[in-house]
Formats: sequence, structure tokens, C-alpha cells
Amino acid sequence: MNISLRSLLAALALVCLSACMTVPAARPSLAGAWHFRIDTGGGRITLGQLSLTPAAGGYTGSLTTNRGDNVLPVRSFTVDGRAVRMHVESPQGAVTFAGDLAPGSRAFAGTVTYHDGRRFTLRATKD
Repeated sequence: MNISLRSLLAALALVCLSACMTVPAARPSLAGAWHFRIDTGGGRITLGQLSLTPAAGGYTGSLTTNRGDNVLPVRSFTVDGRAVRMHVESPQGAVTFAGDLAPGSRAFAGTVTYHDGRRFTLRATKD
């Protein structure tokens, strides 16, 4: 086989290989409005809104609940694969969240840990 034919076959093989490869779909942006629900036990539910804005390395934003009129700053909201991490600053101290992003990136759920160590289940859906 001569060099020209080998080069042509190699190029054809690369084209075929490239056509067979799939490019993973880009994850939708998580920026925007979310609603969340925290089950605080004893039949008590805290509802709230989360607003996310793109920032270096993830998102920042604000969080409000039906348990007061304060707006709390979301200092960081990051996603690594399906793992979601959030850090919220409250007047009493840091509130953190660790959970998983659902397929489709329109919901996440996990555990929120209050500044005093109490832990509750949080579920959020994107508007």
C-alpha cells in the first residue's frame, strides 16, 4: 500500500471516529429563581426562594424564607458533577447545604446544616 492510500485511509478513519463520538450536552444554567422547602420536623415546613446569578466558579445570589423578612446572601453555590454545595451567610452564622442535582438540572435535594449544627432536608425546584 502506498503512502497516499495509507494517508487517505487514516484520514477517513479519523472522520468516522469523530462522527461516532458524541459530545456531552452542556448543563443548563442554574441562574434564576428557585423555590425550596425545608422539613424542620414536627410538621413544620420552611418555604423560601433562592435567586442565583453566575459568578466565578459557580453562582452567588440571595435567599429568603417565609420565617422572616430578611434576605440572606448566598456567598457561593457550586456544582461538581451532580454534587451541589451552597454557603449562605445568616446573622447567626454560616448555613451550608450539600446535596445532589437531579437529572435535567431543574431540581436539587440534600441536607442543610444550620449555624448551630441542626440538619434538615431541603428540596428545591427551578421556576
